[in-house]
Amino acid sequence: MEEILVKVAVRVRPLLSKEVLHNHQVCVRLVPNTQQIIIGKDHVFTFDVVFGKNSTQEEVYTVCMKPLLVSLAEGYNATVFAYGQTGSGKTYTIGGGHIGTLCDGCVLNTNSVSIRLCQKYERKK
Repeated sequence: MEEILVKVAVRVRPLLSKEVLHNHQVCVRLVPNTQQIIIGKDHVFTFDVVFGKNSTQEEVYTVCMKPLLVSLAEGYNATVFAYGQTGSGKTYTIGGGHIGTLCDGCVLNTNSVSIRLCQKYERKK
């Protein structure tokens, strides 16, 4: 079987407290035991990985980021592309939301995979 070079994951976030306060409704549902979501009444989309509203940062890291870091450490290229509406949690999901130290001139998030990779790089020096 051919290796898939691009994988697409989706993370569905819970409603924010202000959305609940204003009686907004959830418009994205997960299809149980599949990698599918339903948007609206009947628009079904399939992904390589689907994370529900109760998913943790650790789950996202372990499934999506850790394999990329292993490949990166072996000399392969890796890219993570986060797409979504403003305020939907892209920065939090990728970086954990805490600004941290500098490594080779780059600002890193202390809870991010970037800092873990930087630490691994420093240990190899």
